[in-house]
Amino acid sequence: MIVDDQARRLRRGVLRLSRRLQAERAPGGLSLTKISMLGHLARRGSLTPGELAAADRLRPQSVTRVLAELERDGLIARSTDLSDGRQRRLHLTEAGRGALQADMRSRDR
Repeated sequence: MIVDDQARRLRRGVLRLSRRLQAERAPGGLSLTKISMLGHLARRGSLTPGELAAADRLRPQSVTRVLAELERDGLIARSTDLSDGRQRRLHLTEAGRGALQADMRSRDR
């Protein structure tokens, strides 16, 4: 029972923190999905669209629009996979790294 009570308190605390962080997001800022995608690229390096979708447990079709918007805004770039010329790899641009860092600084405050 003690473990159940601790798990319940932890879950509630995490949910409250999540709601608070979402409420603190700047209007017009990057969506949580975009921040997540940029974060995966910052931590893991270049990824294929499929790998990036899997990292967030989404279908590749679900992230197509988000990736197109990130690329349009200059936050990510695509390159050809050197080991498989049919694949495209996504990587974070300097602008993307800056946007991610600015978002993290804002949330940390």
